Amino acid sequence: MLGDKVAGTPENMKTLYAPLLARRFSRFTEEKTDTGFRLFAEKGRWTRLGVYAVHLSVLFMVAGGLMGSIFGFDGYINLPEGESTNRVILQKNGSEITLDFDIRCDDFTMSFYDADNSGMPKEYRSRLSLIQNGDVLTQKDIVVNDPLRFRGINIFQSSYGNLPPKTFTVVFTEAASGMVYKKEGAMGLPVDMPGNSGTLTVEDFQPSFSFRGVRLSNVFLCQITAREGNASHILIPADFPRFDRMRQGDFVISIENAEFTHYTGLQITKDPGVPIVYAGFLLMIIGCYITFFMFHQKICVEISKDKTGSIVTAAGISEKNRPGMNAVIQKLSRELQKRD
Repeated sequence: MLGDKVAGTPENMKTLYAPLLARRFSRFTEEKTDTGFRLFAEKGRWTRLGVYAVHLSVLFMVAGGLMGSIFGFDGYINLPEGESTNRVILQKNGSEITLDFDIRCDDFTMSFYDADNSGMPKEYRSRLSLIQNGDVLTQKDIVVNDPLRFRGINIFQSSYGNLPPKTFTVVFTEAASGMVYKKEGAMGLPVDMPGNSGTLTVEDFQPSFSFRGVRLSNVFLCQITAREGNASHILIPADFPRFDRMRQGDFVISIENAEFTHYTGLQITKDPGVPIVYAGFLLMIIGCYITFFMFHQKICVEISKDKTGSIVTAAGISEKNRPGMNAVIQKLSRELQKRD
């Protein structure tokens, strides 16, 4: 309704139009002119803040990231079954921090794919208890991507491995005669080799070890001290008893009856800035919606006296989205026409 003539007087038209504009718009004013009235309506002034909300959201995300970097941590624990600890080793520098509660691994289980699928682990699960002053605070079975969350600290299942056995059997097979000699051994204790030829000491254990580009599992790092005092170092993978044949020594050495226990590898994280970062993301979404899909609307309806009635003119302005403003004017004009 742009410049339409209506039958009523300006006073009557104002009485009809004013309630509609006051209801449809948050701000409404009117003024008297020499020939009639002007009705002003406005809404959406606050939508100008959308762009500021977007900028503020960036500050929120930066502040959340800084808070997590300063007050949070990212560490790990290798925890054997049945044991507990409150010491976390930090990833960035290897230092330790102490939690105000203990983490205990009550049980650790693994399931594997069938042999046709190379026997790879299908799932590893840790049953954890959080303990403080002898009281169990909470318990949960965790798997990959299903962490235990407690007091802002996240405990993820990240890895697993074997711990060195306390005792084992060292097998010496004489290369020349094939005679087999078995002796009990333990980590760090020397074992006399047959024929008084020297001693063998298992110095270390590696669940995974790379040898000439080949990944070996359950490897014992040993030192052989000859009777003359000369020392040499060898590898003995528990899973490959014939591995030591490559050394071509007088004895082929292997280790058996090694009962391995598992440890669970836990990633421990704390990031107090996460809620602030999430708030920043939410604020950015809201700000973008306001900026691109909402706009400030200002409407003016002028009612002028005419010889046979009144002339009503509706106009509007918006700082953006002019097609949308035109649609608003057209819709308002149709509603005003219904009140004539």
